[in-house]
Amino acid sequence: MNVPTEYRALFNLLLAGEHFLGSRVVDGLTLGLPDRLQARLASRLARQGPGCYRDVERRRDIDPKEFRDRYVARGIPVVLEGLARDWPCTREWDLDFFRERYGDHPILRRGLEGFDRPDQRWTDPAREQTLGEAIDEMRVGASTYVRFGTVVDAHPELQRMLDLEVLERLRNPRTVTAAYNFFAGRAGTITGLHCAILCNLFVMVHGRKRWTLYSPRSTAALRPRASRGQYFYSDVDPDAPDTGRFPAFPFVDGYRFVLEQGDVLYNPPYVWHHVANLTDTIGVGYRFTHAGSSLRASATLLMLRLFAWDPPPWATLAAFASGRGAIRTLVERRTAPKHSERGRE
Repeated sequence: MNVPTEYRALFNLLLAGEHFLGSRVVDGLTLGLPDRLQARLASRLARQGPGCYRDVERRRDIDPKEFRDRYVARGIPVVLEGLARDWPCTREWDLDFFRERYGDHPILRRGLEGFDRPDQRWTDPAREQTLGEAIDEMRVGASTYVRFGTVVDAHPELQRMLDLEVLERLRNPRTVTAAYNFFAGRAGTITGLHCAILCNLFVMVHGRKRWTLYSPRSTAALRPRASRGQYFYSDVDPDAPDTGRFPAFPFVDGYRFVLEQGDVLYNPPYVWHHVANLTDTIGVGYRFTHAGSSLRASATLLMLRLFAWDPPPWATLAAFASGRGAIRTLVERRTAPKHSERGRE
């Protein structure tokens, strides 16, 4: 079930206050209303019973216009089953492929707030390494995870191993700033619960991932931090939720499914997602910006995103104008959203 409108409105107001003033100020001015709101929301949702997971809708041979009208315009996730099964990337890419052919490509090893669980978190300062070095670390059991990599952006021959004609047809004609974000991780690694402004066609090139999704209308129950950064994240662990901190979470519905090699997932703007690698995996997020989809998903999160400060708005606008995209700017600036513990800002 989704959070009732009045609770969503009040939570969004508090989140905006935390974004601009800090959580300690908001707690003080409202006499601890953020915590009381969570308790009241949990009580309200409990009347309708516990939440449940269902499979995401799955389609084959879908017409691009129907895809845009039914899923992109309405913000509905969907798995396009087997769409990429016969693409060259799916047939040829694995960790050895990139280790042997693109092992010298530079990447930045750094932590991103909200993405790693504690036992997999990178806490050292950011440092340069190569893609080959990262894959070698994965091979010996390290929790190294290449996220938002630029290797596909940097090598047009890799882009041509995707079916660009298909991807372009699925994009809304009014979208901008298409980018290819490369992901590679070993079995057992996870990406924590987060959401972002971009539309994402995620190509499952190699291996299998388990995805857990929640609607933007459930944001209040996930209680994200006001990170003032490029994306939003929640400390909820869907596999072992802390119901003391997140008392409303057990009553929220979601999607849970496995993305198989060759599948393509459409993940709309501000749909919360938690991802677990069931095997060693490689994926490519084909991301694009569609302002109407982001606005319909969450006007509040869109507004706070436009007033993000890491990087600042002018850096983000310059990135969009140059066609490089916000996530690439985040990577190249070598920064991640910073936060203080709730109530300690």
